[in-house]
Amino acid sequence: MKEIKIKQYTVDDIYVSVLTARLVRHADGWSKFEKVEKFFPPTESLLLNLLGQSLMADSRFTATEFAEAIGADQKAVSMMVRWLTGLTLHDFLLEYRKRQVVEYLTCTDLTVGEIAERTGFGSQPSLTRYFRKETGSLPRRYRLLHRPKNFAELYRWE
Repeated sequence: MKEIKIKQYTVDDIYVSVLTARLVRHADGWSKFEKVEKFFPPTESLLLNLLGQSLMADSRFTATEFAEAIGADQKAVSMMVRWLTGLTLHDFLLEYRKRQVVEYLTCTDLTVGEIAERTGFGSQPSLTRYFRKETGSLPRRYRLLHRPKNFAELYRWE
């Protein structure tokens, strides 16, 4: 039988920005804030589309809560997500949250504690431990190195 190839999805395929607007500069010299659309292009996977819609609404749920919400066994859902992404459902959720954390750190003035709450890490120490393990940097240090000095002029968030 011929091998069937399945597209390997990443967090980028379903990620929705935490920002509400970005400053766009035109070559003619003018600039304006452009609304950041809150949608992702549908994938070919109903499961990932459901996951993306759920994450867009609120990324603080657990793998077990997601499985229960769609009426499926958590191990089966995790296995399907792994088949589609190479990551377990739990690890995929962590990657999605890490992406949110990076965006919050580089584009906002929210405290690390506020970012932890918004992204489902629950507390600053929990987020700091995870972020340091994953990036090798403390969140505040990461912010110092990567956030533009004029971030407040470039981005809008809620």
